[in-house]
Amino acid sequence: MRDEDKTKEQLISELEELRQQLTETALLKTECRQPDEALWQSEGKHRVLAESLFDTVYQFDLEGKFVYANEATTRMFGYSMDEILNSISVNDTIDEKDFVVSRRDIDEILKGKSVVGERTFIRKDGTKFVGEIHSGPVYEGEKIVGVSSVLRDISENKRMEEVLKESEGKLKTILENAHDVIFQLSHLGIIQYVSPRVKEIYGYNPEDLIGKHFKETTPVSELPKAVKVLKSVLSGKKIDNFEIDQVNAHRKIVPVEINAAPVIKDGKIIGGEGIMRDITKRKLTEYDLNKRVKELECLYSITNIVERPGIPLNELYQEVTNLLPVSWQYPEIACARIIINDKEFRTINYAETQWKQASSIKVNGVKTGLVEVNYLELRPEIAEGPFLKEERLLINAVAGRLGRITERMSAQEALVKAKDELEIRVKERTAEMAMANQNLSLEIIERRRAQETLEAAHMYQQSVIDGVAESIMVVGVDYHVKLMNRAARQFSSALTDTAKPLFCYQVSHQRETPCDGIEHPCPMEKARQSGLTVTVVHEYYQTNGERRFFEVIVSPLLGADGTFQGIIESKRDITERKRTEEALQQYTERLRALAAQLAELTEAERWRLARELHDQVGQNLTALGINLNIVQTQLPKEVTDLLRSRLEDSLTLVEQTAERIRDVMADLRPPVLDDYGLVAALHWYGDQFARRTNIAVAVEGKEPVPRLDTRVENNLFRIVQEALTNVAKHAEATLVTVTVEVDNGTLRLVVADDGIGFDAVHLPAPDGCQHFGLLIMSERAEAVGGVFRIESCPGSGTKFIVEVTR
Repeated sequence: MRDEDKTKEQLISELEELRQQLTETALLKTECRQPDEALWQSEGKHRVLAESLFDTVYQFDLEGKFVYANEATTRMFGYSMDEILNSISVNDTIDEKDFVVSRRDIDEILKGKSVVGERTFIRKDGTKFVGEIHSGPVYEGEKIVGVSSVLRDISENKRMEEVLKESEGKLKTILENAHDVIFQLSHLGIIQYVSPRVKEIYGYNPEDLIGKHFKETTPVSELPKAVKVLKSVLSGKKIDNFEIDQVNAHRKIVPVEINAAPVIKDGKIIGGEGIMRDITKRKLTEYDLNKRVKELECLYSITNIVERPGIPLNELYQEVTNLLPVSWQYPEIACARIIINDKEFRTINYAETQWKQASSIKVNGVKTGLVEVNYLELRPEIAEGPFLKEERLLINAVAGRLGRITERMSAQEALVKAKDELEIRVKERTAEMAMANQNLSLEIIERRRAQETLEAAHMYQQSVIDGVAESIMVVGVDYHVKLMNRAARQFSSALTDTAKPLFCYQVSHQRETPCDGIEHPCPMEKARQSGLTVTVVHEYYQTNGERRFFEVIVSPLLGADGTFQGIIESKRDITERKRTEEALQQYTERLRALAAQLAELTEAERWRLARELHDQVGQNLTALGINLNIVQTQLPKEVTDLLRSRLEDSLTLVEQTAERIRDVMADLRPPVLDDYGLVAALHWYGDQFARRTNIAVAVEGKEPVPRLDTRVENNLFRIVQEALTNVAKHAEATLVTVTVEVDNGTLRLVVADDGIGFDAVHLPAPDGCQHFGLLIMSERAEAVGGVFRIESCPGSGTKFIVEVTR
């Protein structure tokens, strides 16, 4: 076996054997006084063994001078053998930082002990390396006269250890920052590892899941699928894009997508590992997309029916009627009818019910019929009874389309009739003019040929830009219009009476000077200065006074030498987009008003329920308690103890029920809020909350003078209730401080906790029930003309702040 192939333990064992043989040789020389020739033979044998070692072997005296070194020593340090034995000492090969340690090693060796350690050494060229050294004493008789050492270079081992440590750190960083959840299961389905991302996405701490079976996070309905997938993985198959439902820490269903593969060790499958991704948003998007597709398919099918050549109106109406039910959310129970021009068209299963959605058909602005969709069975309330708000838009679109179709097809029928009459008149007139036209035909043909040749080139160029649907103009630096396409000419004829417009501002705005101001910012100047494409929005007024918005896109037109020659301008009508944005804003404001109204109705209902409980249930319980007490006092002595015990239990039950009714009444409508005001009610509710959650509540401030409006008091009290509920659920707090203060006519309400806080800057929009409480608090504040905001950051607690101007 070569020395480089031997293990560290084998080399140390050989060295120790060598050292023992050298010691035995020295003892034999001292005790037995054998001939010198035998001793030299023994020493030579040992030297041959030392020279054959791959590791460095050397000896030095107590002054640090080398007295022996094998050939590996010269390779290790880079010195020649002569330099090692005659020019350098041991200290020349040791790094300065290890001098003290080396000195302690020598002290231990002088006590007769062996020393093992890792030290830094220096080669002749100044490079350093880490070595593992084994040292022991060299005896002469019973006296220690030097040190014998075996040295091995372990620099590469150290470097590999650092690389491995760095790789482990990178892997840990990847696992902790991965967007998806990474997991590993045993062959029995036990969770052996799950990445920290599981806390943020699913609400579980990794340590809460490790050691549990995957069935604990899987709905019962999904277990067969999950077990089947695990079996596939354990059989050696790789699973891609497998969708399944999971249960998060709040017991909510979360759809996920899983990619998994088997874990193989020593050629044997011992489990599975994979990546799990939350696909909730994707599923919602797919649901919305399916609804849009159904709407588009309906409108597209209507278009196909309309474009069918020669289709009668009655047949068209019936086919559209049959088409409607499949476009609604529950087609299996939907039916439809269309009434127009005193004619009715129905689906086979039509029946009028209370679950109905309808829209009027108008022809030339006059109501001539309606489109109607009915559900034959009740379905859950959504936007409009059981119907979706998108279905309202669709039925309105269908009704509007039918009105326009009726207008167009009626006009076409009238046009066909007029055309027939005109053709008869034309034939008669043609016969009369036949002779006159014959004389002029040759002259007309010649002139037409010349004109067609002259216009051919211009028409070819013009046709290129006329094919573009948007308005396009080429304008020179002097604002002169050099070229216009068909859409621009149509735009020009609608906005100006000028037959041949010369300047762009005359064409677009009927101005006598270049555009300026907020309504008509001139894009040419911006394009000239920046050299880039510029987009602006212009307002236009049609001849009927209607205001429309156009998006104007301007690109600089440069000459061959790079100089500014003018602009290429295109316009796009964005009026409908602007109107949609305004309508959306109005709809949002209306929703806020409805939310405020709903809050008031809810508060009134709470007050009514509290009064009902007090006046009816409370009085009845009181009367029942009195009657039972009377019965108890009038019982004869002969009555059994069992009957007396049952009567006492009944009295106790009546008292407990009355106490519970009082608690419910207080929660629905705290009497202290009506009797003493906001601050007193907050003191009372803070005590209730503290007893229920073991979270201390401190209320600071005085009752506002004069007392707040009842509606303001109710909303502020409910905001505090919702804020404390949020603290109990999420904050992990020990103290909540509620402060009420009035400054310069502004009431400021602050609910502050000492909990874990959260990132309020990047708080996501409400999704389902998530953050719904925050939205309710904001709506309540706005309902009383106030402002609601949150101040929080991780680790610093949270403040809910409401400011209301009195």
